[in-house]
Amino acid sequence: MAIDNLTFKHVDSFSHEGTVVVFGETWPEAGASEPSKLWYRVLDLAQTADQDQPGSWEDATRWTRWFEVPFPPELRAAGMSLLTIKQQVNHGYARAPGCWKVLSSGGFIYLFRALDLLPPEKQDVHSWRVYANRFTLPREISPDGGNSKGTSGEAMTVPQLRLAREARYRRSGQRETPQSSIDSQGTRDMTGDAFVEPTLEFSMLRPLNGFFTVTLTPSNVPGRDRWQFFCKETFQPESEPDAEADAPLPPLRPAIGCYSLLRDDDGWVDLTDKFDLLNTRDDLFSILPDVAAVLVHPTLGDLELASRPDALTFRLQEQAGGLNDNEERAVSPERVMISALVSWRPGSQG
Repeated sequence: MAIDNLTFKHVDSFSHEGTVVVFGETWPEAGASEPSKLWYRVLDLAQTADQDQPGSWEDATRWTRWFEVPFPPELRAAGMSLLTIKQQVNHGYARAPGCWKVLSSGGFIYLFRALDLLPPEKQDVHSWRVYANRFTLPREISPDGGNSKGTSGEAMTVPQLRLAREARYRRSGQRETPQSSIDSQGTRDMTGDAFVEPTLEFSMLRPLNGFFTVTLTPSNVPGRDRWQFFCKETFQPESEPDAEADAPLPPLRPAIGCYSLLRDDDGWVDLTDKFDLLNTRDDLFSILPDVAAVLVHPTLGDLELASRPDALTFRLQEQAGGLNDNEERAVSPERVMISALVSWRPGSQG
């Protein structure tokens, strides 16, 4: 898909507080050295149309130009706010197109990406990790005015992604550790530069081939939602009860792992109820999924994800018996539907 001289491999759109935003992913041609990139554009219905230009009120004329998605120069592990390192996790670490998910919640735009930061000689299907950033969408002056210019030709403000800010100690630049007793907290350092949130690494989420998705659902904790991650996994079946002690384990089966992580007051993840589950695998900072679902076709056998899945939440109207045998309609709790391309044997998809 080629738009404005950009060739997109994957495009997604969503609504953020009533504003339509489109994200697109470009990939270089074979043999080219430039990295893959993420771009965005906004349907800016708040701009003032030019009364003298026919069609200036039409939606097609109100899109901003494509902007590259910005990324911060730091990296932090989820649940470890004390540990922040200097490393920019740009989209050039992506190894396959479409392994990202963007959604809007609580005034922020959340971007989740499956990336592989290991050197090429160490990469395999297991070395993917999930990384996240969040943004606001304020109106600022475009570098070139974009498509938004007033009747006098002056540049107008357009919606642009800005990395979310956070409070730190202004002298030390750390969230938890002041430089001295006179260090104070703020959203800018002593030179006036803003503190922006680092890229957040979900080291416990390791989707095979980078295939994952995420959505938000209500929880049983008042005022708190849950992040529901669905990742391509493998499932180790248990041995038969009568199997010999030295018998080999049954072969791994493809599965979809569901990780349900409570949302904290800041909008990210609260790992408090997961601490006793950490390090349950052979390596550190990993957790087992809350549910591992094996997809089985009645005649073809096990199915596995062949692309990034997607998830949506919905409710059902259900009939229930009421007083005096009158039927009443009740709305079901929120449910999640997952869709994906699957395969049942090498080279065959359905």
